[in-house]
Amino acid sequence: MRIIALSINVLSLILLGAIGWKLLDKFGAYDESLRLIGDLKKQTIEIETETKAHNEEHTARFSIERNRNQQLEEDQFEFSREESKHRQILEDDQKLVMEMEDSLAALSNSIEDSKINFLKVEKETLAMNEESNELMRSLPIMEASIADLRSAILEQEGLAQALDGKLSNYKATTQMLQEHYERTVEAVMRDKRERPWFRKGKSITVRNATLDLASGLLVLPVGKDHGVESDRILSVQSLNREICKIKITQANLRNSVAHIIPLLGEPNKLLNLSEFDLHHF
Repeated sequence: MRIIALSINVLSLILLGAIGWKLLDKFGAYDESLRLIGDLKKQTIEIETETKAHNEEHTARFSIERNRNQQLEEDQFEFSREESKHRQILEDDQKLVMEMEDSLAALSNSIEDSKINFLKVEKETLAMNEESNELMRSLPIMEASIADLRSAILEQEGLAQALDGKLSNYKATTQMLQEHYERTVEAVMRDKRERPWFRKGKSITVRNATLDLASGLLVLPVGKDHGVESDRILSVQSLNREICKIKITQANLRNSVAHIIPLLGEPNKLLNLSEFDLHHF
């Protein structure tokens, strides 16, 4: 039993020694960890310091670059404005040059036209001078012709006076002939009005008459000028065959209206005829 108890004690001592050793190792590791943590904090502070310094330096550089870029943008804008201004001036100058060239071309054309007109006027002047010289040369001939014309005029005036005397003698004869002519014309016109040209036994040909069978009317393109009188009864014939009889109800100077006498002949045949004869019986 004593051996067992001794063994247990020995084992207990060994176990306690191992536990103590482990504890010493853990305390050493803890101290090492604290040292490492301190080093890490120190490194962190150094890194933060370096980072802050780097950021400040970067910020300063960025500010400088931004100011430089802003200045460059302003310079570029100013350059663009100056370039646009110079371009506008150049375009205005080019436009002015083109206008001057056009004016110069127009002036050149005007000069050429003036030269042509001058040559034309010079030519016309020479022609007029030539005509004037020719007129001066022909002036004596013209004066002689004028003298001849004056003599001829005086001669014609003498002839006119002689004719006036003869005409005064013919005046009575002319008046008598005029009165005879007027009486003859009046007699002819009276004979034309009063003489019955369309007498019994005579016939006249009618063309393009207008027929209305429903009312029994026939419009004739002949009238008093042809001897047609109102209330006359006429026979309408074609190829010497009677078609119907009509009675003149109205006679005008150049046309007349007739009424078809019913129940006599075949007046419907007139529809197929372009001309027919009127017989006075």
